[in-house]
This record gives sequence, C-alpha cells and structure tokens, in this order.
Amino acid sequence: MGKKIKAATIAKKEVKKYKTAAINYPKRIEPWSHDYLYTKPFDNAGHKDYSAQFFYHFANILKILELPQKAKILDVACGPGWLCEFLGRSGYDVTGIDISPDMIEIAEERIEAIKFGPQKYNFLQIKFLVGDAETTDLESELYHAVIFYDSLHHFTEPLAVLERVLASLKSGGILYIQEGIKPAPGSEEEQNLIKVMNQFGTLEKPFDQPELFGILKKAGFVNIQAYEFVNLIVKRQEGEIIPSLRDSMVPMTNTVVARKLGNLYDSQFPRQLKARISIDKESIPQIVLAGAVLQLEVSLKNEGDTLWLSDPNSTTGFVTIGTKLLDERRQFLSDALERSNLPHNVSPGQTVALAHRFTAPTKPGLYWIKLDLVDEQIAWFEDEGSQPLIFSIQVR
Repeated sequence: MGKKIKAATIAKKEVKKYKTAAINYPKRIEPWSHDYLYTKPFDNAGHKDYSAQFFYHFANILKILELPQKAKILDVACGPGWLCEFLGRSGYDVTGIDISPDMIEIAEERIEAIKFGPQKYNFLQIKFLVGDAETTDLESELYHAVIFYDSLHHFTEPLAVLERVLASLKSGGILYIQEGIKPAPGSEEEQNLIKVMNQFGTLEKPFDQPELFGILKKAGFVNIQAYEFVNLIVKRQEGEIIPSLRDSMVPMTNTVVARKLGNLYDSQFPRQLKARISIDKESIPQIVLAGAVLQLEVSLKNEGDTLWLSDPNSTTGFVTIGTKLLDERRQFLSDALERSNLPHNVSPGQTVALAHRFTAPTKPGLYWIKLDLVDEQIAWFEDEGSQPLIFSIQVR
C-alpha cells in the first residue's frame, strides 16, 4: 500500500530528502512532461480539461487580487514560471522563486523567448530567484501580493514559509493560496498522492481547510476567507433555464485569501468609511409597477482608508449596499429594503461592480431612492460623511 502521508513534524533526514527531490524533479520526469514545462498551461498532449482549469484559475486570481498596474507580486515555488509570465503580461512587476535551478532556467528561457512588436522589445517586468522560500530572505523588497499556486503542500515547514511571506508583504498586502484539499484516508486521491511521492520523492502533503486556517492565523495573517471556483459559462438551450451555480462548481479546492494587517484598517475596526457610488443610468427605470423587483448595475469605489470586508457569515463589521426609501418631499420612510453583499473584500482605492436588487413600494406615487453602503451593525456610510446616490422613481 506504500507509505502514508505524514501529518506530524517531518524528520530532518526526510526534509533533506524532500528538498533534494524538489530540486531534481525536472530531471526525473518523462520527456513529454519536461517539454510541457515550456508550454504550460497550453497542453497539446490531450489534457484540455487541465488547460481550461488553469485559465479559469488565472482569471479568478486577477479578479480577486484587483491590483493596480505595476503592483509587485511574488510567486512562491513558481516552477516553470507560467503564472509569472501571465501576471507579467497583465502589467504586474513579478518575482518568481523556486528551489530548483532547472525550473528557474526553464522559466527564464520562457520569458526571454517572448518578443512584442516589430522591434521585438520585451517589456515584461519579471525576474526569477533560485532559493528555498523556507530559509531565503524575502524582505529585500516588499510585495503587494504573494501567491502559492498548487505549491504550499510541497513545503516541509509551511508555518516557516508563511511567516517569511508575511514579513515580505506590504501593509495590507494580499496572500493568495490555491491547491487541493487533503484527501480522505484510504481514498483513491490519497493513493494517487502516495504514488507520486514514491515515484518522484517529492512531498505531497495537502491540508484540510481548518488546518490551513490555523496555520495562517498562527503565522499572523488576518481577514482569512475561503473561496470556491465556479466555471462561469454554461450551455443553454432555447427556453431552458440556466443551471444553478451549484451545478457549475468545480471540485472543491483550498482557495484561500488572507491579509497582512499592518496599518490597514478594516470594516470591523473602521477609520474612514467613504465610497463613490456610480450607477448605469439605463438600469434606472422611470416608471415601475408597485411591488416590482428592481435590479440596478452599481459601481462602488473605496475612497476611504478602510478595507471593506465582504463576509456575510460575520455578525458585524462587513459591508453591504443598502437602500433607503424617501417620500416625494425626500422625507425618510424606511431603510429596511433589501441589501446586497459585496462579491469580495474591497481595498482602499479599489472598485467593484455588482447587481443590487430591491423591491419597489406597493403604494403608487413618487419616491426618492437613496443608495448607500452599510458597515453592518456599525454605521451607514452617509452617517460618516460619505455621499450616497439619490434618484427618483414613479410607482404605478
């Protein structure tokens, strides 16, 4: 049955063995797999499902990070550098680190082969380091984000590497982790991991989610949130209802985002709550039926110094968008209309778009609608000096 994946502390002799196997991994794989390191995530060996998942993941990484151009990103255990390449093509200043010199050599060759325009200039801001992230000093420059993509489970001391990563992040910086969930004992998935360990000697030690959250908290990370991936394109026949998101979900992963607290305020302990609210004017109806459900396409920009938390499972301190109802003289009637959750945390300076729904009054007449953000159980943003958005509707 082979050896079991150990949950306890790894012995020093085994640590050296696992790290040596990681260094030599490119030399031990089959020729087609070695060639794939140069083309990943593009795969002409028939593994189209894998390629599709890589692109889904990358798109969601961009969406979750939502960093400005030239933000500094560190890719830990970057392998052949495919994620570094894609992030660099997206305008970020990227550093990749890997314990294997052969992997870094492949990554550098990939980037050097890219040429843009007739003059063949390469404008990518990407560099690579050979090093063990558990012991290498990562603080020579501070990063806006650090990514572990399918890599944290290879580390013999995950707490040690996460503590180093925390030190390398800017105040309020983002940590993004994605990899598989720890399989059930005796399952086919566990046997597959054991087979890989026996074949290549590398450590394959994934986490269950509570374990990963515990390590992140111990390392000093805050605002830890788990995500699930959904493939955002589904087939629809004429007259057929689009399947639910649950039907489109990919297998569960450890997809976790956390923050370095530093000097960053969050909505559980806010300082300045300020938003710029914009709306697609075409989504505002002039006349609505009494009791109809309205949907507005809203853009929200965080113009304060406080991170807006999006976790609706909390009892307090998460941000929603709400609706206040005023009469024709703009006198307050109610703030008990529906509220909409943010799709993710929103940092100072970031913008998020969402669809906000609420129900029109049942009594005909002219009404004023005031859109504002709410730091739940703490304050409406308007009460803190932020400017709400106001418009009128005629209910018939």
